[in-house]
Amino acid sequence: MNEDLVVQWVRESSRYLGGKIKTTIITGGEPFYSPPLLKTVLGACSDYGLISLVVTNGFWASSVAKAEETLKNYPEISILSFSTDVYHRRYIPTSMIKNGITAAKNVGIPFNIAICAGETDEFLATLKELEGFVEADQLRIASVLPAGRGRLLSDDTFTDIFEEDDVEEDPGICFGAESPIIFPDGRLFSCMGITRIPCGEHPLQPGNVTDQSVDALLAGDVHNSFLHAMRHLGKEYIIRSMDMTFEEKRLLKKYEKFGSCSLCYAMAGELNFQRKVVKRVSETDYVNNDEAIKEDR
Repeated sequence: MNEDLVVQWVRESSRYLGGKIKTTIITGGEPFYSPPLLKTVLGACSDYGLISLVVTNGFWASSVAKAEETLKNYPEISILSFSTDVYHRRYIPTSMIKNGITAAKNVGIPFNIAICAGETDEFLATLKELEGFVEADQLRIASVLPAGRGRLLSDDTFTDIFEEDDVEEDPGICFGAESPIIFPDGRLFSCMGITRIPCGEHPLQPGNVTDQSVDALLAGDVHNSFLHAMRHLGKEYIIRSMDMTFEEKRLLKKYEKFGSCSLCYAMAGELNFQRKVVKRVSETDYVNNDEAIKEDR
């Protein structure tokens, strides 16, 4: 990313609705691979009053001393999130993650561990290596989703690693739509879960921040009926209110195990279905009717 543009985007994000956005997540790729850019982004977050969470694979933590030396160069970091799972362990052993965690503790930077649960045995092996080293509430576990490179994986990869009793009933409401994301080319998505749009458009892709400011694009989302429907009514309500063909039902079924994301994945892959959903949502009286929403929920 261009440093001047990054500072501009941070500034524009910070002024949205007079300070509605509180946190910036800096991810990649690997943020520590570009020290000058990371320093610039962290400085901008600090200048504009934003909490900065940095996601890292910990490649820089070959020893505790080396890791401490690295972290001391970035005192603006609010939180560190170490990624370690089957996809990272092929290149970066858990021992390096432990070095980074120890250094973060010594330097006084709060941290958590992000684990993408794909291949069950490897996932459990990761948890075993971290057992007793970090607290359970410091682990953030997410499932592999069929988006981006995940579309190339076999169905066997998408295993449910949670016990049924541990999972609350999924109302289909999209919580990811509270976390917009900006890509290096300036594309802005209203939800961090949709990263690639095969059909070229999607109601969760409001535009590009090289054409309009971040705060202007987010302000435009205030009038996005589909976004509000996903936030307040949820996928199940939208589906119940539609007349779907057999093919559309089959399209949804392909992704049904991924909860509220399934509707957006299906829409991303089939433009006609997407337009049908958006049209139905825009006709729904419930979208901006708080009392009706409460009654339906």
